[in-house]
Amino acid sequence: MGAVNATRPPPLLRDAVPGWLAARRHAVPAAMVDRATRRRLSGDWRGACAQTRFDVEVDPAGVRNRYGAEVADRLGDDLRHLVPDLVRWHLPREVDGGYGRVLAERPIGLAWYGTGPDAPALWVHTPAHLERPSRPRLRFGPLDRALPVVRTERWDRVRDLWDARATGALLTRLTGGGDRTPFHRRDGRPLGTDELPTADPGPGDPAARVEWMTLLLDAGRTDDAWAAVGIAADLLPREREYDFITHRLFTVRHPMLVPLAAELRHQLDSAPPPGGTAVFALGNPDNVWESVAVRVTPDGWTATVEVTRTDASVRNVPRASWQRLPDLDLLRTGRLGRDGLHPLVDAALFPDAADTVYDPRGRIVAPDAVRVRCGGGWHRIGWRDGRVDALDHAPEEAARERTMRALGGTVPACFEVATAWVGVGGTAGWASERPDDVGRLPRRLRRLRRDAFAAIDHGDTAAFLDLLDAGTDPTGLRNRRHRTPLHLLAHLDGPGVDIAALVRRLVDAGLDLDAADAFGRTPLCTAVFDGAPATLVRALLDAGADPTRTDGYGCSALHLLRSASPADAATILPWLLDAGLGLEDTNDHDRTPLVVQVYSQAPPATLRAMLDAGAEPVTEDVYTGDTLAYLLRRYYRYDDVSFVPLPEEQTDE
Repeated sequence: MGAVNATRPPPLLRDAVPGWLAARRHAVPAAMVDRATRRRLSGDWRGACAQTRFDVEVDPAGVRNRYGAEVADRLGDDLRHLVPDLVRWHLPREVDGGYGRVLAERPIGLAWYGTGPDAPALWVHTPAHLERPSRPRLRFGPLDRALPVVRTERWDRVRDLWDARATGALLTRLTGGGDRTPFHRRDGRPLGTDELPTADPGPGDPAARVEWMTLLLDAGRTDDAWAAVGIAADLLPREREYDFITHRLFTVRHPMLVPLAAELRHQLDSAPPPGGTAVFALGNPDNVWESVAVRVTPDGWTATVEVTRTDASVRNVPRASWQRLPDLDLLRTGRLGRDGLHPLVDAALFPDAADTVYDPRGRIVAPDAVRVRCGGGWHRIGWRDGRVDALDHAPEEAARERTMRALGGTVPACFEVATAWVGVGGTAGWASERPDDVGRLPRRLRRLRRDAFAAIDHGDTAAFLDLLDAGTDPTGLRNRRHRTPLHLLAHLDGPGVDIAALVRRLVDAGLDLDAADAFGRTPLCTAVFDGAPATLVRALLDAGADPTRTDGYGCSALHLLRSASPADAATILPWLLDAGLGLEDTNDHDRTPLVVQVYSQAPPATLRAMLDAGAEPVTEDVYTGDTLAYLLRRYYRYDDVSFVPLPEEQTDE
């Protein structure tokens, strides 16, 4: 086998590494871990969740009344040992895309308190959309039946991902019983190339066996890797229908085959199948329609790609039991050091290593200057008076060139770059996804923009503020949706953040409070749509945001209120009404704010607040013809919305 490359990841990982690294740098800042740990160790589990931006929807007293003392006591014990910052560390994330954002609408069961489909569980519900602020919900009760079963993550048998009492089991689970981290010694030192296996070491050395499987997958020898754990694999998805597909499906899903085989054997031992035949499903998180089915028969084990099945005869294998831990690949390729590991992960992976200070290196360094070709020579582009400017041209020359551009003339390359940074002349339309419509930026400025939005997307407010403190011009920070930092303030709001001061700072720096993104939404509309707290909405209104603006669908902030918490919605609603918005105003589909709330499954308390404020319960949705009674029955439990007055002819529907 070839040597492990310490600087260049193998081909099957190259699309995944940038996102993994962005998440490790920004998703769990050191200050978050420190504050949450102090709260957790003091017994304040709710405070620990608040510090890690989890929205808690667990009522221990209500659990005791409904499910009894035994369930309540077990739940209380689990909550006291819950490590929310570790949960955030391990949340399932997008494989491609470069940002490593949390996958949307994933139910993650931490623990079950009973059996059967209606058994209550302590579970985490990830945000509804990939681009929403990363504020997972901690919930208790039966899992929402509206969520796809194949997307459900089961962490009840992998408590090392969330339970302080079990974090040390991570190493054993990842290696199938090994006592060291693959590609490393127990003290954290990496192995040399000559110390890695060149053939299957067999089950006697689990860590070396994981190394061997990993090297096989790196080399594209997928079938050989599966065969090494006793599974004959044919992973060409539906070859007869898609004869142009020649790659193996799960090479991009990064399987860890040794833990997978151990999990399958455990399930077979704990519940032997009748006749010795069983089917296990490994769900594809990006395609709920297809999965890998591992068939166990007396004649052997096989793996094929099949249409996803959810019938009782199929056993779902938790993704945490087989998907590769990003940290292992980031460590072995030199992208991450031990000081970039969550402290509990570091302690589990390297039991003989000395303690290290957790420092995920979320800082973003803006270049002092970049060089561009201009007029036959190389000139510098950098920061002057808080703006990107041509440093080798006099300020009065810049003013003259701006006038020339406005008149349609040709300007030197230096000024093209400065113009491209602020996006003068760019459009914010449905079809445009380029943030720099008026020119191409040098690579280092594009990287700066990408890194800044990685910090914003993950809520790393400290890294973003450091970037502003270093003199970076925020007017050039726009993502492919044409959103500026003002649009994404809900991502940056959190414990200890003076959000009103941040709004003022960005406005003073030149950001437009009413700039439209690619969906026509202003920062105020986006904040409301993202479920921003009332304090942020108030700060935008106080700074001068226009509350009457509508988005590309004709929706006002009232239509978009659906994502706010009930308490915040009740606070924001009168502000918007006082600003002149109407509860009977319709969007482009002729829907009132109340009807949009119903379609969006807004909290029942938000529906009540709108009704109390004077919203009329319409007879039917004009766009589809569905009655209000039908919509309520479709999206809610009757007991939750029985307060909604219905027209007499709909009461018996």
